[in-house]
Amino acid sequence: MLYNIRIIKDIIISKNIYKDVSVIISDNCSPDNTYNIISQEISLYEKIQINVFKQNSNIGGPKNTHFTISKANTDFCMLLGDDDYINADYLVGVVNEIKTNKDLACVFPSNRAIYPDKTYVNGIGQNLNIKKRYYKKGFLNCYMNISKATQLSGLTFKKGELLKLFSEKNMNNLYPQVFFMMKSCLNGQALFLADFPVLVTHIPQIQKDWDYGDYALLPDIFENCINLDLSMIKCSLLEIRLITGAKYLLRTLKYKNIISLAKNENTYFIAGCFLLLYTPFIKFEKVLKNIYWKFKRIY
Repeated sequence: MLYNIRIIKDIIISKNIYKDVSVIISDNCSPDNTYNIISQEISLYEKIQINVFKQNSNIGGPKNTHFTISKANTDFCMLLGDDDYINADYLVGVVNEIKTNKDLACVFPSNRAIYPDKTYVNGIGQNLNIKKRYYKKGFLNCYMNISKATQLSGLTFKKGELLKLFSEKNMNNLYPQVFFMMKSCLNGQALFLADFPVLVTHIPQIQKDWDYGDYALLPDIFENCINLDLSMIKCSLLEIRLITGAKYLLRTLKYKNIISLAKNENTYFIAGCFLLLYTPFIKFEKVLKNIYWKFKRIY
């Protein structure tokens, strides 16, 4: 976390955006003295607006995200994990867009995976080498960008009434940012600012304090879809879009779990049927790829 704070501090100073950016940190009751270390560090940054809070107990990721956003007194919020790192040009690009584009509702970044030692993970990233693009508000905007909303860091959205809406829906899942970003896509223009990837730390699953469970966490994401107040057809299309983007995870699931997922209360019937037909295909696809590479090595 300290490394990340120093990166953000250097960006704010070097780009002279003191008045445009404030930083909010919520320590979710971490056991490593994070709050005291960060508090001591930020006391050295006189011109930079930084507020740090500490939870008395671990309230979970979604509630901590909600809490952090609630403390922002700005129109727009950018989410950032403590071990993910934004590019200076990305932050400045977002700030400039917010200042000049009155129709803007949200911004999506690309991302590149790194190891904890900050070196690149070869071949792992999302939407790299794609040009900057604007999307008009509406369902197509939502459909084209929903897969980008699952990776939290760098996502930026206009706060508005989103927290209130999320609370009214009484949702509690690991992907609240999907709801915030999709509502933003429905209400205004989205920008895919892919030029400057966010660096996302890639660590083994066994070292994380959460896992993908029996259903690849898809019901958590689907809960956000069904609360967007869209028609059954449109929600089903969003869920199908997410299913096709989760090939790797679906291949790890047992068939009994696939069937249960298809019947889950957050899975629309059409999406459930698609899931049952799609999963055998992608599992067989993996077998064919393995056979291909074996023959290629031999010959």
